[in-house]
Amino acid sequence: RPPPPPPLAPPPPRGFGRPARGGGTFSAIAEEEESWTPRLRSPPKAKRGGSGGAAASATAAYAAYLGLDPERDASLMWIATAAATEPLPDGWTESRDPEGRPYYQSSVTGEASRQHPRDDEFRQLVVRSKLASLHSAAKATPSAGDWSTVAMKSMEQSLCSAASVPVRAVVNRSQPAAAAPPRFTFEMRLDEDTLLPWMDAVLCEPGVHGTVFELTFEQAAGRVRHHQVRLRHGAYTLVRSSAGSDGVEEELAAVQFVEGPGVGSHTMELIVPKMKRDGVVVAHVPRGEAGSLAEAYARAETRDVLVFVGRVEVAAPADAAPSYGTRLSLPKTDSGNLLLQKPGRRGPCRAMLEYHEPLAPVQAFLCALAIIHWTERGHAAAGRTVH
Repeated sequence: RPPPPPPLAPPPPRGFGRPARGGGTFSAIAEEEESWTPRLRSPPKAKRGGSGGAAASATAAYAAYLGLDPERDASLMWIATAAATEPLPDGWTESRDPEGRPYYQSSVTGEASRQHPRDDEFRQLVVRSKLASLHSAAKATPSAGDWSTVAMKSMEQSLCSAASVPVRAVVNRSQPAAAAPPRFTFEMRLDEDTLLPWMDAVLCEPGVHGTVFELTFEQAAGRVRHHQVRLRHGAYTLVRSSAGSDGVEEELAAVQFVEGPGVGSHTMELIVPKMKRDGVVVAHVPRGEAGSLAEAYARAETRDVLVFVGRVEVAAPADAAPSYGTRLSLPKTDSGNLLLQKPGRRGPCRAMLEYHEPLAPVQAFLCALAIIHWTERGHAAAGRTVH
């Protein structure tokens, strides 16, 4: 009798763009056949009529597995068809465990899995394609019918692409260990089936240049960039810089809170560069500290910027922490380009938001981080002196 196969990695959550791998055994997941790659499950009962019934069933199974709806995502169903017929990569074979259940194994690494080795790539392709449909980025189309030749924008480009439809998102807080700094994750709802966590911000003590958050996400291919939220002169500024001593710093957005005439009255202001190229924000390059987005706006130099303003509404029930909300619009309009709420109740959710054109995801995330920091660290730490 052959020796038992190595442990299997558990399947990733459906509709998630960055599946995680961990431990697991055959026996631990033996009853979870619905989470296996569709090609390893028990075949569905054949339907009467038509010679393409098996192929159609395979495509439908993969569509559900990848988070595709045949009607809503009709333009992306080619991904499910490609996934259902994709051959195993070199070095991979299909085997059986001692109970006769199928699995895939690599003769090179020894890895064993009940996911097809290409499933993660198809899941990423689905997520990127849905992401592009929500923002002004080029749609994913295969070259010569080959899914592997699809040219997608980098995650960073998508982060900076303006929304083409209203997009909903939440910001959740987590803390891996008691001594670790809090982490805030921007989770975008791509559709009813797909919630994509794709930006993280780690809270840090104000350091060089007043940095209060370090942002992390998939970087542009071939170029490492650093993103920080800095608090200077009452303005939260999202700064991007290239690695290296000669890296040029660029500003993608700035947020400030202006104290109003009434007691406890504040207005939130979002300042963003006006120019875009192919739907992607063209960052502002300040020339000296006086050339920042916030400083330019303070001098009424608004030719190259867009400004969105909204009053910060506060609800302070007697038995709970206060909640905050705002609706940012272009001045003298009711455009409602960003709706933002910070609930007062305790829990992982720190902000809920909805944004639309011309704002980009990373700018919406800055707004959420700014109001979280501003309210939780106290108004005196940021914003009261801004006029």
